[in-house]
This record gives sequence, C-alpha cells and structure tokens, in this order.
Amino acid sequence: MIDYKSSMLCDPKYALAYYNAANILFFHGQFQEALKYYDTVIELNPYDEAALTNRGITKAILKEYQSARQDFERALNLSPTSAHIHIDFGMLLLTMNENELAEKHLSNQF
Repeated sequence: MIDYKSSMLCDPKYALAYYNAANILFFHGQFQEALKYYDTVIELNPYDEAALTNRGITKAILKEYQSARQDFERALNLSPTSAHIHIDFGMLLLTMNENELAEKHLSNQF
C-alpha cells in the first residue's frame, strides 16, 4: 500500500495506483475506503470497465444495489462481451429479485 501511495504522490493522475490500492482495501474488507479509491479511478478514467465493475461489486456488498446496477450497466456498455461483467451483473440482479434478466446475463444471452 505504501508503494501505491508513493505513486499517487508522485503522479496524482496515475489511475492504476488508485485501482491497485482499491483492490487491496477490498481484499482486506475495507469496502468504504476501497469505494473512495474506485471513485478516483473512474474520475481519472471514466472508460475503465474494470474499475466500474469492481466498484459495482463493492457497492453490491454495501447493499447500494441501484448504484451498483448503474456501474455494471456502464461497464457493459464499454465491454458488452465481457463474460465476467455479465456474471457479476447477473448475480446482482438475482439479489434484486430480477430473475429473468439475471438469467439472461448469467447464460450470456446478450
């Protein structure tokens, strides 16, 4: 984490340092803090579908389902054939009791 923070100080626009720091925080269960770092990544690069996907997963864990849905939809707009985004989004939709749409994403019928 220290290396990533050093990178951020050297280049505050280095999105990858924020992304990696967010992933470390996520791994350690620090979801609110990870969310702040994913927000920064997306501010720096709104086309980063990996950051959008991970932020969506983080929001889902925090039970921010509608906001998570928006992140997954944005990620799929950027990468419509990405199987892992469809699966993650499908799992969220199951949580939201949107079973028919979830099935389409989980079976990759898009």
